[in-house]
Amino acid sequence: MRFNKWITCPEARPEARFRLFCLPFAGGGASIYRNWSGGLGPDVEVCAIQLPGRENRISDPAINALRPLAETVAHQLALHTSKPYFFYGHSMGGLLAFEILRCFQEQGYALPLTAFIGAHRAPHLPQRRPSFTGMHDSEFIENISAFGGFEPEILANRELLDFLLPTLRADFEVCDGYQYESSGPLECPLVAFSGINDPEVPPADMDPWSEHSVYALRHVSLSAGHFFLKTHRDELLAHLVHFMSEHGVQHV
Repeated sequence: MRFNKWITCPEARPEARFRLFCLPFAGGGASIYRNWSGGLGPDVEVCAIQLPGRENRISDPAINALRPLAETVAHQLALHTSKPYFFYGHSMGGLLAFEILRCFQEQGYALPLTAFIGAHRAPHLPQRRPSFTGMHDSEFIENISAFGGFEPEILANRELLDFLLPTLRADFEVCDGYQYESSGPLECPLVAFSGINDPEVPPADMDPWSEHSVYALRHVSLSAGHFFLKTHRDELLAHLVHFMSEHGVQHV
């Protein structure tokens, strides 16, 4: 099922009482959340955000600035927040989730019951790595390979990489060009997830998310690297189920 070209629902659950909106990491598409429904139970409808420039939207130019991207996604999501809902964003998706929710708060829309942020440092902190913007293609590919989130067959296929490079570059420009602007904290709870073995976003970089919510931050560290949503999916989903259950989500 598709709400619109921005919001996909791989397993429609119209009777579900809650929705979980999921935002991808840099270069990722909605398909990374395709198998989440089974781990969350029938009470939650998983709605993955499909950003332009990937998968079935490969012909749509990717957006390379965070605030315009956040405002566009917020506009698309605003009509689908009538049910109680949650957010999950991983890496770039965590930063994008934060800015979308700031848009919602500024415009008076309902905020999520809880926003889950995975593997992205608190937004006011400087990033640890150098900017990838402007790198030569070979250097750029070498650097993104070090993250470990891309399948080996993709990295080994230069023709495919050349096809994907515009979107990958745009996504990293979103991250590299981000300038945090101070505003009031979000009026919804935040739960941070980190990987103990993540050199890009160590757990210490997640704790300062506490400054961005009026609620006390809760932080779960997994024995994993940056892409624990892939390598430790079941463990991550078990944690999501636990936190969602506090709001009445039933897992059968």
